[in-house]
Amino acid sequence: EDDTPPPQATRANESTPDSNLNKKPIIEEISSSATAGVPKSFQKAKEERETRTTRIIGGGIFKKDGSNSDSIFKPRTVVEVSDNPVLSSTLKRTTADVQQNSKPPNNSFEFQRRWNTSSDAHQKWTTLHSLSPESLPNFFKSSLEPSLIGSILEVILHMVTSRSVDATEAARYLKGLGQIPRFNALILFLDPKEKASATRLLQMVGEQVGWTV
Repeated sequence: EDDTPPPQATRANESTPDSNLNKKPIIEEISSSATAGVPKSFQKAKEERETRTTRIIGGGIFKKDGSNSDSIFKPRTVVEVSDNPVLSSTLKRTTADVQQNSKPPNNSFEFQRRWNTSSDAHQKWTTLHSLSPESLPNFFKSSLEPSLIGSILEVILHMVTSRSVDATEAARYLKGLGQIPRFNALILFLDPKEKASATRLLQMVGEQVGWTV
C-alpha cells in the first residue's frame, strides 16, 4: 500500500498564486468603479446630460418643458351672453328699461309710475332727464306730491355726489322744480331724511340758482 497522504483540497478562503496574479489591487478597483461613469470629455458630458432621464419632484408652477401648471394659469372661461338665457334676458330687459325711461313720459302719472318701478338712482335720473328743466312747472303743475319731490331731490343729490352729474346740470333741474306751483309748501312736508338731503343739495348747488339754506 502507498502511504503517501492524498493531496488536501484548497480551502475556499485561500487563493492560489495564479488567482492572486490576476486580481487588481484594492485601490485600483475603487478608483476604477468611481470613475466608470465619468465622461471623457465635455461633449460626452453634454450628450449624457441630454439623454439622461431626470426625475423631477412636483410642487413648482413650471414644468420641465417650460409650460405652466393648468391649475394656476388655466384661462378663465368666458361665458357669452348669448349662451346664457338668464344673462341674455336680463341684458335685454335692462336695455329696454333704459330706452323706455329715456323717452319723455306723457304725463305726471306715467312719470310717477316709471319713477316707482326704477331700480336705482341712475334709472330715476334717466326718467327725470328725459324732461327738460324748463318744462317741469308745466308738466307737473299741481300734481306733484311731497313724497315724490323728496325722492327727486334725493336722486339729484346722489347724482351730484357720485359725480355722475355736474353741479350746473343739477342746478338747472333744481331751479325748474322750484318753479312748480306750491313747491315752497310741498317741501314743508318732507320727512327728516328728505329735508337733510334737500339741505345738503342746496349747500352744494343752491348758490347757482340764488337759493340759500
